[in-house]
Amino acid sequence: MKPGTAMYLYLDNHTQITALEDYYQLLLSECVDRGGSLHVTSSLNNNGHTVLIDEFTNPNFCQQVQSEFQIDDERLTIIATEILRNGVFNSAQTQQKSNEELMSEGVRRVQEKDHYRRQRYWEARTQGFLKAVVHARWVVCAAIEVYDSLREVIPDQKLIFWPFRYSETYATRPITDNPHCLDNKTFDFCFSGVTTSHRDETLAKLSALGASIGRLGVHTPNFFRHNIFNQSLFLLAPKHFPDTDQLSSTRVHWALCNKYPMIVERCNNESHFDEYLVFFENGDHLVELWRDKESTIKEYFDKLDNFREATPKLMKAMDQYFDSL
Repeated sequence: MKPGTAMYLYLDNHTQITALEDYYQLLLSECVDRGGSLHVTSSLNNNGHTVLIDEFTNPNFCQQVQSEFQIDDERLTIIATEILRNGVFNSAQTQQKSNEELMSEGVRRVQEKDHYRRQRYWEARTQGFLKAVVHARWVVCAAIEVYDSLREVIPDQKLIFWPFRYSETYATRPITDNPHCLDNKTFDFCFSGVTTSHRDETLAKLSALGASIGRLGVHTPNFFRHNIFNQSLFLLAPKHFPDTDQLSSTRVHWALCNKYPMIVERCNNESHFDEYLVFFENGDHLVELWRDKESTIKEYFDKLDNFREATPKLMKAMDQYFDSL
């Protein structure tokens, strides 16, 4: 990135802007470190480089993208966040299921308002993405699983895998916190995110065994997240459903850079973060990690050191991308 280069992050295609905070902070740290700048915009007609984060469900927005940008337009990057599976996006599960199948599994999603199982939503989002993506010069993938799945429909010369790097500038945790301190914690675990039947069952098992759990909504501001997280021994990241393939790369990366010990439920697909995380395989394993907290904390910080050291190698492709802007 040439010094003084301006990057514009377009937000109006998203209804929940707070969900984009992690991507904003990631892009901001990359631009600042390279002498560039990042601006939030509601216009597609910018003097610099425009970045769109995948959400192309609205056909009117797709038409705007097609009108504003040429094919393979050097002014446009799209960040892809979802796995393409059997021609349809949906990273939270391995396959679409009918209400009857869900009921037979005892899953309560039929009664709950959760978009992860809505077939029409994911079909519309996929179709919009495939129409818009031909206009981007670069398609930056937020997980290796996303990158691998999109190679079926997008030329390799467009695709870039963004592994996220360890960065002190990305961390927002108050400097007065001591990440290694295990004393005087209010909660054994803190869970922050969308609730699902599978996640509720995991939390209920811990509660039944006497674990104290703090719970935050998915859009809780960082100020309050830091306050509760610092009062918690572990951050807990159970997957959405038993058949969920992909972990949340942005959530995991945020926890690593802010040095919050996190225990993650292993998903079906491997990710590039796997060797840097502490995983639990099932409820009994999670209880073991909790009860042997000193060993679990040590494992977490050992793996965090490995992630910090691996950052230069992981970021090689993204460095080339930013150099091209």
